[in-house]
Amino acid sequence: MRPSPIVQSSKQERQGQGTGPTTIWYSSGNSGKDLWKLKAHSPELFADQAASDAVPPGFEPTTSTPGLYYNRNRKVFFLAATRKILWLEEESGEYRDLYDGQSLSHSFTGGASSLGDSLLRPGVKAAARPKIVVIPDLHRVASALKADLGHIDRPFAMLGVFGGGDCAEKADVAARGFHEKLVRRLEQSRSRWSDAALSAAVRGALDDVTLGQAETVPAAVTVLTGLRVAALASPGSSFRLTLRPAQASSSTLAPPALSTSSSSSSSPGPSQGVAAEKLAITSSCLTLGETQSLFVALTAGETKMVDEDSEGLMAPQILKGWPRTASIALLRAARQRGASGPLAVACAHISPLSALALSGGKEPEVPAAKRQKMGPSMSSPFFTAGTAAGSGGGKADQVRLRQILLRCVAPGPPVLDPVRRKQVKRGQEEAEAEMLRILAELESDGLSSFQKVCREVSECPSALKGGELAGDIGWLDRTKGVDIQQDKSKVAVRPQVPAAVLKAAFELGVGEVHDLVTSDLGVHLLQRPCPMIRLGLGSCHPLSCSPSVEQAAEQRKQLWNTTLSSGKLLVFCEILRARASESRGHECFAFYRQNLPPSELPSAMTRPTPGLVGENPELVRGPAECIAGGSGMPGRRRPEADRRSSSRSLVDLWVGGFGSSGNRAVRGRQDIYRGPAHPCRFPEPQNGHAWCLTEEAKQEALAEPKDAAAEVLSAADSAGSADDADDAEDDERQQEKERREEERKEKAAAKEQRRMREREEAAVAAAVATAAAKAAESVQRPTDEEAQPPELGADSGAAPEQVDSNPGRMPYSWIRSDNMEPARQARRDIARATRQATVAGAYKKNMGKAPRGDHVRLDKVRAMINGTERLAPSLGNLSVDAEPTGYRSTEISKHDGLTIPVALTLRARHSDRVAVVSAASAYHCGGGFTSGGRHALEEATCVQTTLFESLEKVQIE
Repeated sequence: MRPSPIVQSSKQERQGQGTGPTTIWYSSGNSGKDLWKLKAHSPELFADQAASDAVPPGFEPTTSTPGLYYNRNRKVFFLAATRKILWLEEESGEYRDLYDGQSLSHSFTGGASSLGDSLLRPGVKAAARPKIVVIPDLHRVASALKADLGHIDRPFAMLGVFGGGDCAEKADVAARGFHEKLVRRLEQSRSRWSDAALSAAVRGALDDVTLGQAETVPAAVTVLTGLRVAALASPGSSFRLTLRPAQASSSTLAPPALSTSSSSSSSPGPSQGVAAEKLAITSSCLTLGETQSLFVALTAGETKMVDEDSEGLMAPQILKGWPRTASIALLRAARQRGASGPLAVACAHISPLSALALSGGKEPEVPAAKRQKMGPSMSSPFFTAGTAAGSGGGKADQVRLRQILLRCVAPGPPVLDPVRRKQVKRGQEEAEAEMLRILAELESDGLSSFQKVCREVSECPSALKGGELAGDIGWLDRTKGVDIQQDKSKVAVRPQVPAAVLKAAFELGVGEVHDLVTSDLGVHLLQRPCPMIRLGLGSCHPLSCSPSVEQAAEQRKQLWNTTLSSGKLLVFCEILRARASESRGHECFAFYRQNLPPSELPSAMTRPTPGLVGENPELVRGPAECIAGGSGMPGRRRPEADRRSSSRSLVDLWVGGFGSSGNRAVRGRQDIYRGPAHPCRFPEPQNGHAWCLTEEAKQEALAEPKDAAAEVLSAADSAGSADDADDAEDDERQQEKERREEERKEKAAAKEQRRMREREEAAVAAAVATAAAKAAESVQRPTDEEAQPPELGADSGAAPEQVDSNPGRMPYSWIRSDNMEPARQARRDIARATRQATVAGAYKKNMGKAPRGDHVRLDKVRAMINGTERLAPSLGNLSVDAEPTGYRSTEISKHDGLTIPVALTLRARHSDRVAVVSAASAYHCGGGFTSGGRHALEEATCVQTTLFESLEKVQIE
């Protein structure tokens, strides 16, 4: 075979010779067949591809039904023919459509409060109070119960009150188990629940938890699933549901679009819960619109209030985000109208989260009561979020909080007010009523008197702090609780932070006031303040009080132009830059006038808008620069090409403030605070741009010393330095004043303690002197009977039947173990004889080594009584070495014999280093010595010695 003159590849040669594989597949190149032709040449390889692509991941084919797939984790089926997800109803054996729950843009806020019977004594049992249940997220409950409720819309919440009084035990059982029974019922069907089925499930859960006796337990329950609300009320309770257009401001209440209540089917008049003659359970189900909000009120007990009055008290508080305050206000009003039995009120508000829905397409205004700012200027921009940004999705890990605390009595030891050092006698109902009054007064002046009221009424140690720190409980950590890095010299004013307060702290936004919180300590009113930096603007003048809005705007414009032309704003920015770098926990300080959300700020700061403004060539409209960056808004700089030679860039202030989630903005005009007395308002920039003073203009002005602009700048710098020095001196004076005040209080407290100790010592000394005089008198002048020394023999004071055959000896059983009356009388006779001998100072001994009839004198009794002394650390006369020096050891020896004789033997060798120690009761001197009790060490010592007289003296003292 002649070789081909054309060069061939090895593959072409094999194919020409008829050797090698007939089909070779390649993924690339020009040899063989391409893979994209594989499906056309071998369709059998792709026969099952269409079926596998149509099945969602996680499903496996079933063997019973073709085209039916099963997911073991979710326990659902997929039908390929209809491409639907199904679930199997075990009771009927049918496959039903699975509903996928939706997350809707509505929020649930709820709170409740209860009171016991006002006619009962304060010691009424807690079970007499109605029970309240508020669960804002039932999906978490279902997760804890390992129940799959993915077919229930979000939000999924529950609010309930369960009446007390005579049915307190049943109400307690219902309150504890209702939510679990509800979850178990909703778990049974994974399709979409209709309104009727949802109401039936709520009723069935109440029947389950009351064992079919729901009519006997006063209970009102509201369950929210998405935009649907199912309510139920049994006899003795009531509910009221009111639909209103959504609104962001609490100034005016929108008229209701729909209202229903458990008493609507009865005759009009006061809604006293549900009438006693109304034995049926009332239920209702409403559906909210996307731009509607719902007000819910549940009551248990006889409130003696009409529904309209209840809603008038409830709605303003709920719009501020204070549902528990609304509940307490309703309870307070019911008490004032004569309701005396157990009462419970629960309030809730379901509203859309969308800002456009809240304001009808306009940007919502910020509620005044929820965003009160610190300091004299209520809209000062010089604040930060007051938070150290955390890692949990933008949420803060640390917040600063201040509070007003009213303590109330609790079971256990008496409750003391640590501020005024008095015992607290008010109950929880009185504390809540007083806190409502305080909150109303604070709202009337915009919370500007928070520190003053805190110092006057708060019973928290933080009320002792001076200045604007009154009520400040410091930085709270999400995991550790209260900040531990405080001044150790002020341990006495470190407050306690209960778990309820710590939880509420991280629900607050900057400047917001929380709903009333009740803990073991009492009732708390909490506010998350906005840290503010006060800066001086040289010699600019405050605005005069003018009734005309136009005149005020003109004054602000003139002041703005004057400040810009004098260069004092440059000093202002330089001071703020230094202060921002020293601030702890502040998110950012940004000077930007445009009302932009945080997500758009970085791009806005890098967008140049060159051009001159007005007649002043030194003022240009340009990009803003973040002076101090933080987690809420990145401190981006402008591109290098547009950045000036120095990092100092002067811009106007941004009218935003970041909250815990980094997306809040404080809207409206802001103030520049110039000193301790007056705010100075600045006008809005032209065309929404930021005002800037470029570095070139500043360098140009400083290059000519004689230039008027340079002189103004220098003067402004000097004025700013002087203001800084004055501020520093003021701070030092204030700190010195506070230090002196603390020293004065400490000295006064020490002086008072010293006086109390001296009075106590004088009283003790007088009692001791009186007791000693009585003892000496009894020893010196004994009675005729006592003056005769007693005769002590073998049979003296003993029962004759207990004397054994050995003369002069007696068994120990009558002293140690026998507790019959003859033995007790014999022990009492011995005690009487011992005391008689002690008082007489002698006794006659007719047995033993002493001759018959000789006297044994006791001439040290008086010295013993006078030398008796109490030793205790509390008296200051007993101290133990904290760190003993030298090597010490204890020798343990055992002796056969009685305690007193052994002690006397040891005393002969060891002198006064021998002591007989008896651990006895300080409230029963001598134990059973005088009452005839069985003898232990204390009773035996009192019989063998004159110790009892010393013990009696100590008891008198």
